[in-house]
Amino acid sequence: MRPPASLLAAFAFACACLAAAPGQALAGGQPELRHTATITNWGAEIRREQRTYSPCVGAERLAGIGAAVLDSADTTMPPSSFPLGDAHHVAIFTADQVPSQAGPDSTWQIADNRFPSSTDLAAYETTVCASNLKTSYPRSRTGTPPHRRTVTSARCRGRRHVLAGGALLTGPERSQRLVASFPFDSSDRGGRPDDGWRVVVDNMDSRRRAVTVVAICAPVRGLAYVGRRYRAPKRARRHRTVPCPAGKSIVGGGVRHAIRYGRAALVASAYPAPQRTSWVTEIDNLSPRAAQARSFAICHG
Repeated sequence: MRPPASLLAAFAFACACLAAAPGQALAGGQPELRHTATITNWGAEIRREQRTYSPCVGAERLAGIGAAVLDSADTTMPPSSFPLGDAHHVAIFTADQVPSQAGPDSTWQIADNRFPSSTDLAAYETTVCASNLKTSYPRSRTGTPPHRRTVTSARCRGRRHVLAGGALLTGPERSQRLVASFPFDSSDRGGRPDDGWRVVVDNMDSRRRAVTVVAICAPVRGLAYVGRRYRAPKRARRHRTVPCPAGKSIVGGGVRHAIRYGRAALVASAYPAPQRTSWVTEIDNLSPRAAQARSFAICHG
C-alpha cells in the first residue's frame, strides 16, 4: 500500500501531482472528462506500488487508466533515459480507493526494477474520470504457466465500446511482466479495435501464476481509435506518441508488439500531462532482432 501523505513528504524526492481543471466539456452534450496525473519517487525498494492521488469522485466514473516508469528528475513524459530493461510493469489496473464511490475510481500501478539497493526511477500514473457516462468493467482471470507467455482478453458486451484497460499480475517481485496492453477487434462489422482489451504476460517464474485483465467499456459514440505501426529496433527502447484527431481528447491507449518471450519490457502507456490530446508508449526490445509494433490512442470529442 502507498504511504499516507504525511510520510510521502519525508521522502528525499518530492511527489508532484499534476491535475487538469475539472469539467473539460466535450461537444454535443457528451461526457465531460477530467484528467489527472501523479508522479512519485520510487525509493530503494525493488517494487513500487501506488494508486492515483486524485481518484474519481461523486458522479464521475473511471474512464481511462495509464502508467509509466520515468527518470526520477522528470515531471513530464519525455523518452526515458534509464538503462534498457531496468524496470517493467506488473500491473496497470483499476483501483477502488473511495468506498462510497460506485465502482473503481483510479489507476493502480505496480512496477519492478532490477536493483534492490537504490534507483533513479519514478512511478507515474494517469487517470481519466468522466461525468455523464455509464461505464462497465468486465474482467477475466486466467492462469499463466511457468516460463511461458500468456495472451488473454476481457470483452465489452452489448453495444459498449472499449475506452481503456489493463491487467493485474500475481506473484512476488520479478516473477511476471506485463509486456503489452491494447484494445482489440473481434473481426465484427466496422473493423475497429473497440471490442475489448487484450494483454500479453510473460511469466518468468518456475511456478504457475495468474493474470486478471480488465476492460473499461461504455455505450458512447464519437470514439476515434488511432493506431500507428512501426518497428521496435533490436536492443533499444522505442518511444512512440500517437496524437488524437483535432478537437478530440485522450481517454485511453495501449501498445502491442511481436517481441519474443522474455525479451520485452513495458515502460510506458499513458498520456503526457499536462497535454491531454495524445497517448505515449515506450517498450524495451531486449532481443537481438527488430520487431513489429503498434501503438494506439483512444480519443473522444
